[in-house]
Amino acid sequence: MKEIGLSQILPIITLAIGSLLGSAQSFISDLFRDKRQDKREEKAHALEKESKIEERRSTLQRETLLNLQEKLFNLIKVTDLVYQEYDKSGWGNHVLNQATSDKFKNLQSEISILRVRILDNSLRSSVNKQQSIAFNLLFVKTQAIAKKLKKELAEIFVTTNEKLGKLLRELY
Repeated sequence: MKEIGLSQILPIITLAIGSLLGSAQSFISDLFRDKRQDKREEKAHALEKESKIEERRSTLQRETLLNLQEKLFNLIKVTDLVYQEYDKSGWGNHVLNQATSDKFKNLQSEISILRVRILDNSLRSSVNKQQSIAFNLLFVKTQAIAKKLKKELAEIFVTTNEKLGKLLRELY
């Protein structure tokens, strides 16, 4: 039997080691590629989720502002009815028609619910001020004070409506 020398075994060992190293390199390369792919997919999923949340937030804000705009306009109309009723029944009397009283209370409640959903602090503050002035109109003792409050209410309504309109335009 012929002896096998190192010179004959060395190519076989080199081939085996090369094959093992190639397989290990391929395995490690695939592993890193998969991890990078997973990270990209996670990032894409997070961005998609964030985008959906932002879209829902924008939709809610838009709907809130549109509803609020209508309610604030109706509040102006109802406070005008309050003024007219007090003008007829006498200032300081504080007797309102039940329908007017109910409309006023319901609008104030609806506006309060919408107000807390507003993201913009300045608009939220303006709405709060408008509600407060309208509420104070219920308890006036003289027509002069009522006229002053009506003027303030009209001014804050214009300011609030402008802020509201600007925010709506930004959301479209």
